[in-house]
Order: sequence, then C-alpha cells, then structure tokens
Amino acid sequence: MSVGAPTSNALPAQHGSGGTVISGTIVATGGSGQAIVNSSVGLLDVAARAEAGQMQSAIRMEILGRSESDMRGRIEGGSQTPLSILSREWPALEESLRALEVSAPQSAAQFSAAIARPGPQLAASMLFFLAAVRGGSLGGWLGKDTSQALEKSHGRLLSTLSGDFQSLSRASEGGPETAGWRAFFMPIQNQDALEQMRLFILPPPFERNEEETGGDGEENSNNGGDAETRFVVDLMLSGLGPFQIDGSVAKQSMSLLIRTHRALQPQMRADIIEIFEKTSGRTGMSGAVSFKVQKEFPPLPIADLMPDGRQNPDVYA
Repeated sequence: MSVGAPTSNALPAQHGSGGTVISGTIVATGGSGQAIVNSSVGLLDVAARAEAGQMQSAIRMEILGRSESDMRGRIEGGSQTPLSILSREWPALEESLRALEVSAPQSAAQFSAAIARPGPQLAASMLFFLAAVRGGSLGGWLGKDTSQALEKSHGRLLSTLSGDFQSLSRASEGGPETAGWRAFFMPIQNQDALEQMRLFILPPPFERNEEETGGDGEENSNNGGDAETRFVVDLMLSGLGPFQIDGSVAKQSMSLLIRTHRALQPQMRADIIEIFEKTSGRTGMSGAVSFKVQKEFPPLPIADLMPDGRQNPDVYA
C-alpha cells in the first residue's frame, strides 16, 4: 500500500503484475481506526490503520486476497465458510442464486423473494430469516422447491450453504464465551447487491429457579417485569460510512444511541426523531433517541468473531 499527497479524486482500478490495483482517497477511519477509502469500486473498509494527517491522501492498493476462481472452488468443494467472512458477506448464497438463475429460474425467483430488502415486507422477511436461523432450518428458509433444485444440480453448493447456515445458527445461540450476546448476520438485497447486516442482541439476564419451575430447570427472568434487552445494529452506508445503532428496549421503555463518524444532516436527524416518537406513541413506550459523533466506535459485542472489534474485509494492501 502506498500513500501519497492529499487529493479529493478517486482513481480508477488498474491491473498490476500480481492482481487488480485500486486507487482511491482516504476519507474516514473505521471503528478501530482502519482506513475508509473512496474508490472507483465504492467505499472500502481497509485493514490498515489511518492517521488523522492522512485524511484525503491518495492510496493505491493491490488486491492479494482470494481470487474468484479460488472462492468458487472452495464453495463447490463443499467447504464451510468461516464465520468471520459470513459476518460481512455470504459467498455461497450469492453463488447459489447465480446457479439457480441458470438451472431453475423459477426457484431462483422464489429464493430471491425470500431475502429481506427495503420496503413494506422488510420486517416480515427479517423475522422469517431470524426464526429460521434460531431453528437451524435452512430448508425452512429456502423452501422445498428451492432446496430440491439446488440438491439436484449443485449438491456441493447446497452442502456449503447448509454448513454456513449451521454456523449462523450457532452464533445466534449466545453463551458464556460471548457474554450472552447473540449474533445474527443477515443478508439484505440492496438493489442488485447482497449485503450482510450485523445484528447483536443481549437478552435480559436469566437464572434458574427450581422452586418456581418444579425442578425442571427452565429459565426465568431475574429482573422482574421490565427487564431490558440490548441490541446493536452495525452497518456500512455508502453515503455516511460506518453507522451504528446501540439500543435497549424493555416493556415500558426504549432508547437509541446512533453513532456516526460525522454529524448527520439536521433533516436526517429530525426524520429519525420523528420515526422514533411515532413508534413510541403507538406502543405507549417512553424513551429517547440521541446522536453521537465518534472517530472510533466501541468494539462490537463479539469481538473474537471479528478481529479488532470489526470484521475487516478481504482487501489486503
């Protein structure tokens, strides 16, 4: 990686001796100080620390990560995708959609329709996916026809997809090693691109009460009737860069803290507050939404899944 004098122009990608060379401009830093680069291929979250004095500096990167052919071979070979990659992208899902578009277009359309996307059905699609992950049921999410179509023409691809789904299911269980946090990495269809949304949930603390459960070992909340559930939504927005929602919800209250690297426009802040207040009014809940500009975000709840608190992309410089 080479850093030059400050500039405001993102340069086009070129081909070097070892791979594609991408040039761009350092425009911000991520949650752990890593460089956010504006390039001809979009915003890149680069696994290299950027200092304050390097803002608006030109940067050239040569991609040395896995090639498309290597990834296709790994997927078709039935290898399970590491959870650190699934936190950012789902290669087997994208490959499955492409394969079905050729071999079974109708199944591909049904499969694509099940993936959450912005719109009126977003919440329903997200809840359907979360329920399938919690139950470890890939077939329940794909549907019988799609599963059979994949098994018939791309059995190893279905095997990889199934293994990936089990990894997602285990991450959603929480446990002592994650301090109770449950992680959900959810595909979102954003126009023609698939993106992974990262959602972390910390349910209210529980304790076993054999006297109340008759000794059957069921779990009961130890926080009474207004126990608090915490959640964190971690996003990378093309227009804003890193964007994080840190919230808590209880029976009678709800609060949100929105973190960004630079201040939101007044109108956007007003729109968010309006949506929050309308939701609170409909549900009869009290609470508030606040905004915080931070150069570095706190580490994500399950940092061991994503080195340095955030999962760095497969772009090495």
